[in-house]
Amino acid sequence: MRTRAYALSIGAGVAACALIAYPWRCPEVASGSVSPPAVTPAQVKVAVVGEREIPQYLLLTGELRAERESAVATDRAGIIVQASLERGMAVGKGEALVKLDDREALLAVREAEANRDSTMADLEHAKREFDRNGKLAGAKVVSDSSLEKAKADYDMRAAAHAVAEVRLNKAKKDLADRVVMAPFAGFVVERKVQIGEYVQPGTVVAQLMEVGTLRLALNVPETAVGSISEGQEVLFTVGAYPCVAFSGKVRHVGAAVRGGSRDLVIEAGIVNSDGRLKPGMFASAKLRLDTASRTVVPKNALRADGASSHVFVVRGGHVEEKLVEPGVSETSWVEVRGGLVPGEMVVLDPEIALRDGAKVRMCD
Repeated sequence: MRTRAYALSIGAGVAACALIAYPWRCPEVASGSVSPPAVTPAQVKVAVVGEREIPQYLLLTGELRAERESAVATDRAGIIVQASLERGMAVGKGEALVKLDDREALLAVREAEANRDSTMADLEHAKREFDRNGKLAGAKVVSDSSLEKAKADYDMRAAAHAVAEVRLNKAKKDLADRVVMAPFAGFVVERKVQIGEYVQPGTVVAQLMEVGTLRLALNVPETAVGSISEGQEVLFTVGAYPCVAFSGKVRHVGAAVRGGSRDLVIEAGIVNSDGRLKPGMFASAKLRLDTASRTVVPKNALRADGASSHVFVVRGGHVEEKLVEPGVSETSWVEVRGGLVPGEMVVLDPEIALRDGAKVRMCD
């Protein structure tokens, strides 16, 4: 048994030596004999990087303000007997906001009217006497002094009547002022008084705003002041309607740069006929400047990766990935800032698997 085991061991050793001595007998395990699989270039669609005249915009922030805003006050003292206004209520120009107790003022008007009528009667009598004395003086029936006396009495009566007219107008104004009216059409922002409350002259009864037209106040940095002028178009959005683009035109340009913030305040007029925009809203705006030639690519040439955007440029059968900054965009194209030159070829609809340096073949 020991002799047989020794013979098997020798036989195995001879076989191993044979494999080492004659490697061509096992080509499948010879070093360097396995070739890697050939890489097939990815077929891609491409487009030419172009140029386009694009409007340039200055990005700004600002706040919407009412076209007109007023703290409406009374200039008479009295008790509020009527106050139908409520927050958010629309009022027309000249519409009554509140009414004060006017009984005393009404009596004063009646007294002034009676006094006016009395002075008017005295004036008419004095006029007749003056005319009669004038005729008699012409006929030498009365002396000139009588005529002068009649003239003086007429003048005194005329002056008294004029004073009575003034007092009547003053009484009428006092009566009219017992009703506080809206100085313009708008909306009630806040009601300040209640029925039965006693108010003094100067007491604010309501806060009123006109919102059919708004002002968009924008802060322009000092470095961009030279590009601002009246009539420029402003596009903006607000947080309440992030997908809606509103527009207006610059109406007022500030006269001086503010010392603390080093910016210039401008105002754009905004039509707000549907009332969606509210004073006090924060706005993100862009001010349209002149056009300029800019590099553009089709929108589907961009591949978004988080907050960054990339394109793949075809160079000598390979692609080179480039980081770009998107700018102004339209339906089919987008501006790219930096990294591309007009005339280069970019891959359209780049696949997720496409990587920098990959071999590609452009579609015919």
